[in-house]
Amino acid sequence: MITLDLPPQVETQLVQIAKQQNMSASDYLVSMAEKLVAEQQGKDLDEMYEFLGLSPFTTGTHTITDKYINELREEHGI
Repeated sequence: MITLDLPPQVETQLVQIAKQQNMSASDYLVSMAEKLVAEQQGKDLDEMYEFLGLSPFTTGTHTITDKYINELREEHGI
């Protein structure tokens, strides 16, 4: 389960849009998430992070991105 802390006006807009689609707000959010995932299929992690406006995961001093993973693969001959 995911809990979203949305401003009241955003919640109201989501409910209105969902009603127009004859869906519950939660079903509408799930359908939008599914569309987002489908659109991102085939894109590398760096593109996805940029698209979503998220920071990539970090561990220690290394940022875990496709570029970093590929560098490790080359370094270790994988």
